Amino acid sequence: MTDIQIIGAIMLATGLRGPAFAKENNITKSTLYRVAAGDLETDHVRELISKTLKRPIIEIWPPKQAKAA
Repeated sequence: MTDIQIIGAIMLATGLRGPAFAKENNITKSTLYRVAAGDLETDHVRELISKTLKRPIIEIWPPKQAKAA
């Protein structure tokens, strides 16, 4: 999933925009967006998003493939 798809899915699941979802769950909106984009790997935020979307973490953030040389 892309970061936009993740944030959109959170909005559909909760009725909250990103900043409101972050505030309700005691995380910064920056952390939420960085985790959604895959720039930050914070386990508790990934688990929160996974539970909210009712999807496994590996489905939301599949492992990155090593680039061929």
